Amino acid sequence: MFRKIQIQITIIVFLILYILLANKTSLEAANIKKFELVPAPNLYLALKDINVREGPKNKSRRLSTVKRYARISVAGRVKGTRWLSIIRGAKKLGFVYATALTPVLDGSLKSPIEGVLLSNKGNLIEYKKCSYKISFLDKEQIVNNIQVISNYQLIINCKFKKKLYFINATMFLTELPYLGNKRPNYQINLDLVNIPDQTDIFSLTTIYNLQKNKIKFDQVNSEYFWLKRKISSVKASGVKGALISTLQVAYDGWNEKFWKNFERDRK
Repeated sequence: MFRKIQIQITIIVFLILYILLANKTSLEAANIKKFELVPAPNLYLALKDINVREGPKNKSRRLSTVKRYARISVAGRVKGTRWLSIIRGAKKLGFVYATALTPVLDGSLKSPIEGVLLSNKGNLIEYKKCSYKISFLDKEQIVNNIQVISNYQLIINCKFKKKLYFINATMFLTELPYLGNKRPNYQINLDLVNIPDQTDIFSLTTIYNLQKNKIKFDQVNSEYFWLKRKISSVKASGVKGALISTLQVAYDGWNEKFWKNFERDRK
């Protein structure tokens, strides 16, 4: 009889603990859900160990810790604050303060990007029938730096006066913000390495603003092959759009000397 009572008490205690735990979990979920979220980059890197809190306040209960250099997924930013709601899969984990994080741009491509380059009306050069293919190669960790870059191969096929020419180039995209800035600005480079009669690489750099979805021209390392003109920002959405827009900026900027150089070499 006494043993039965012990078993019953154990079952009752277990049920009470289960109910309390379920209520606690439900309460935490309710606390997380009640805050209005606005869009934010969906992946961040922790620049130091940071606390995950139950609510978007410093005084909220600490739930766990995100370790330095860990990558975390984000559901959104709490409206009117700098607090981010972090998740793992579909599970909401809590809130972290954004100043200890930097947004990450994953440069991977599931498949190559292919398309046709369209002539800018402001560029009257006749050699404008080109198609392209951008293929993801790998990711590269910069030595003694947290920066990671995604590397790509670029192949451009152009038709000049009924002749077909091939241009091989490389591109790279920084996965962390440009020059260590916490703002979501990422560097994209397009490097031409096979220009006839040239020993130096001809490079174009653009800056991709993830928040504004725009590509901005930054610089070229030589103006010899560059068409001097005002370059406006170009709309670009995501990694694919940013790479295409960078290529389009380069294509519209290559001057007549650039194309004549290829033509002269192949006569």
